[in-house]
Formats: sequence, C-alpha cells, structure tokens
Amino acid sequence: MICLYRLLRRDENPENGLIAKNPNSNVSVEEHVTNGSYGRASRYISCCKSLDAARSFASHSVTRPRIIVEILLDANTVIDLTDEETRSMLVQNETGRNYARCFEEVLIEGYIPPECISIAQIIN
Repeated sequence: MICLYRLLRRDENPENGLIAKNPNSNVSVEEHVTNGSYGRASRYISCCKSLDAARSFASHSVTRPRIIVEILLDANTVIDLTDEETRSMLVQNETGRNYARCFEEVLIEGYIPPECISIAQIIN
C-alpha cells in the first residue's frame, strides 16, 4: 500500500470518490505535470507523496477552506514521479520535472474509490 495526499478542488467530494477531469483523455504524463489545471483535461489525478508536499501545494491555493485528503492505494496502481528514473523517462522538460520533484507528485489514472479516501487536514 502507498499513502498519498491530495488538495481537493472545490468541485470534488471525497464521499463520491475522485475522478479525473477526462478519463478518456490522451494527454501525456508530461503535459499533465507541466500544465496542470491550466492545460487540457487529463485522465490523471495528481497527488503528493507526503503531507508536507500537499501543504506546500495548498499554500498556493486561493480556495478556502483547503481540504487535504489521505489516499491509500496499491502501490502498483500509481505513476510515482518521485522516482528519478520514472520522472526522467516520462517528463522530458525541466519545468515539469521541477513541479513533480517540488510537490512529490504521484499520478493516479482515472478514478479513486471513496473507501480509499479520508480527510487528512482542513486549512482555513
């Protein structure tokens, strides 16, 4: 099992699970990581490998309250960009690599069931 953290978007309700903006998207890992919410909707859900990284990411958010959830998943179901070899292979540009490194990014494809999610912290 792997424990991850995610800052929820305003339109996300963990009781319903979390779904990627476009589960059928062909956006690459590199494009998703580099452009984030400003790019095309992707099939990936971004998470952080540590609560500290999620808090750091949340510090840039204007959404209030900022809700960080804990996610428990099988480690084989994620794309772990904290692994330097994986990050270098999937993210060629330096901007994307820096984002992934800074926020300890781990990607989940498609959907996270509600039973895998719990509230970790609420920041007002």
